[in-house]
Amino acid sequence: MCAYCVCLIGMLIGGYLWGSLADVFGRKGALITAMLLNGVCGLIAAFSPNFLFFLFFRLASGIGLVINLRTKKEPSLNETQILNLCSMKLSQNCQVVQN
Repeated sequence: MCAYCVCLIGMLIGGYLWGSLADVFGRKGALITAMLLNGVCGLIAAFSPNFLFFLFFRLASGIGLVINLRTKKEPSLNETQILNLCSMKLSQNCQVVQN
């Protein structure tokens, strides 16, 4: 549960950061940079040697993750349904691990 909260904190920070950078440098550059940050940090977090290292890279991954939500105009009905199902599945997995 702690890793999920750290990712949400990263998304909070990233929303402000990427929004400001996208206004200055354009959405395309900000999107590419954030996607690279998310991918690299997610991969490093997967192979982290300890929990603190894992949390740090989950935070950085969350900072890069939020740009996907900010750059799209409006998700289609299919995308919304898929995102809702993934979110529900993630919540179920967190509850199983917690218990």
